This record gives sequence, C-alpha cells and structure tokens, in this order.
Amino acid sequence: MTRILRNMKAARQVEAVELMVASNTITVAHVEALLKATPPEQRADVPPPERDSKWDAQRKLFEFIAPRQ
Repeated sequence: MTRILRNMKAARQVEAVELMVASNTITVAHVEALLKATPPEQRADVPPPERDSKWDAQRKLFEFIAPRQ
C-alpha cells in the first residue's frame, strides 16, 4: 500500500489516507482507485511536461502573426 501512496505527492497522500480512514476502507484497491483519480499535478510518478524553449515560443508567435498560406 505504501508503494502506491509514494506515487502521490505528500499533500495528496495525507488526503488519501484521511479519505480511507473516514470511509473505514483501508485497502489496496481503495488506494489504487484514489491514485487513478489523482490529477497529474498531484502525482509524484508523472514527470512534469517539458517547457518550450525560447526558440519554440518565438516560432509559435511568428506563426500566429504570419500564418503560412
């Protein structure tokens, strides 16, 4: 069960345990369901999206201003 909880960030881990204690169902299936319902920004196992480089941002702006015909 702790391996699954480690895939969540700390605040979400606390929230998940509080939900399980409140519902009196502390099971692996419940933790797995909570992990699947966890948004990506609250998960520790999902890498953050790559940021565009400065060049990509400039290219996108140029294409927005002068689209190809």
